[in-house]
Amino acid sequence: MTRRDDALDAALALFAQQGYAATTTAQVEQAMGLRPGSGGLFRHVSSKQELLEASVERAMSRRHQPPSGPFDSPGQALAVSVLSLVDADLDLWRLLIRDGNALPLDTDALYAELVQPAFDQAVEWIGVNVGDSPGVRSRVIVGISALLYLRISQFTYDRSPASLDEREFLAVVEGIFEGVIR
Repeated sequence: MTRRDDALDAALALFAQQGYAATTTAQVEQAMGLRPGSGGLFRHVSSKQELLEASVERAMSRRHQPPSGPFDSPGQALAVSVLSLVDADLDLWRLLIRDGNALPLDTDALYAELVQPAFDQAVEWIGVNVGDSPGVRSRVIVGISALLYLRISQFTYDRSPASLDEREFLAVVEGIFEGVIR
């Protein structure tokens, strides 16, 4: 890792915790181990907005391998794969949930690159392996949406929706997927 990578990681973590507007470049410098306010950060980026853009771009460019199992069922494999997609970039998800359209970014493009692929890949996988019967697409989308909300609720409120046990929540979503896969 380079010092620029350190800066991008530190910035994304702070943006996710505090929000983009509330995070100062001096705080990023301090998190990097530099003297706050020294301007050392600007050897790596030219502005706070460039820092944000580069942090998001770096997080988006990292490719994460889906979990390999073993799994008890195809529904479980699909559910665990969706959750691992979010877990791999929690700071990016936190930032988007926290600041959303207030970020000086093209959030439509970001949604298309970060969120939409989870839906598209799952629907495609189901279509290839199961077929495209009526209701398949909508059930897969509802299941994935539930999983995304599970993680969002956990990192936003530190609990599952309605404080439902995560294992029970996952079992219900896996059941939705299994109903589509069979």
